[in-house]
Amino acid sequence: MRRDLVREVAELAWPAILQGLLTTVIFFTDRLLLGTYSDEALGSMQVSGPVLWSVFSVLAAFSAGTMAIIGRSVGAGDHSRVHETLLTVLALSAGVGTCVTLVALASTEEIAAVMAGGAGTSDAMRSLSVEYMDIVFCVAPLSFMAASGVVALQAGGDTRSPMWISGVCGFSNLLVSWVLIFGHFGAPELGITGAAIGSVLAIVIQVVLVGGVLWRAKGPVTLRPLRRPTLAPLWPLLRVSWPTFGEKAIFHTGFLLFAGFVGYLGDVAMTANQSLIAIESLGFMISFGFGIASSSLVAQKL
Repeated sequence: MRRDLVREVAELAWPAILQGLLTTVIFFTDRLLLGTYSDEALGSMQVSGPVLWSVFSVLAAFSAGTMAIIGRSVGAGDHSRVHETLLTVLALSAGVGTCVTLVALASTEEIAAVMAGGAGTSDAMRSLSVEYMDIVFCVAPLSFMAASGVVALQAGGDTRSPMWISGVCGFSNLLVSWVLIFGHFGAPELGITGAAIGSVLAIVIQVVLVGGVLWRAKGPVTLRPLRRPTLAPLWPLLRVSWPTFGEKAIFHTGFLLFAGFVGYLGDVAMTANQSLIAIESLGFMISFGFGIASSSLVAQKL
């Protein structure tokens, strides 16, 4: 029995680890492209990168409830509850993402001023960060929906589809960013705007591919039949997710304060920190993969 459990963990963990490594390598290469283009483009990500990551991480905390409820329902063979929860989660993701887009687009300049308001920080650096955030925040609803769909697949025991989807989206992002940042193949040289467009395209591809997998899935986690979401799964989902929301809010408040301190140190410090964050991220992904495997298996066994 222990050998069977080890096999289950391994089967779930290795695609999640590979997915994380792909994501990290792509993140690293994306920063390498920006650093090659200009120090200002790379340094501006010290504002937009932490802000985007923190907003999406904190407000997507209901993914903890998604993993727990869908995983447990899959283990119990309750396909009706899986389906209802999936539809509700996707609707909630679209609603939260729309609110994020509306609020963020009205406040990106203020965010840049707070996060990089030091005397040694140039106006150009702040302007580039606003430019990037204004583009990427526009697809927040799609990003939240794609992330929720990925968690639902993982809760059902499918970590391979998210792995392949991450690979396709990541390399699409790199290709488009490389072309548009530098203006290859006759394309306009857009700099940081090109990187933002590459990120947006990757999110669009991700939500289409995740939706396609969920629609064609023959297992318990599927969009078929497509029905109107109900409010019934919402309370259990939020009840499980509130502690995670609190945990992420505390962590990311501290992280944004740290990022803001770096922003007040000026352009050179911001650029150097972004370079080092890209290197540091290479160390996180094995634990990330085992975390997904353990979350899915514990929920299903319950």
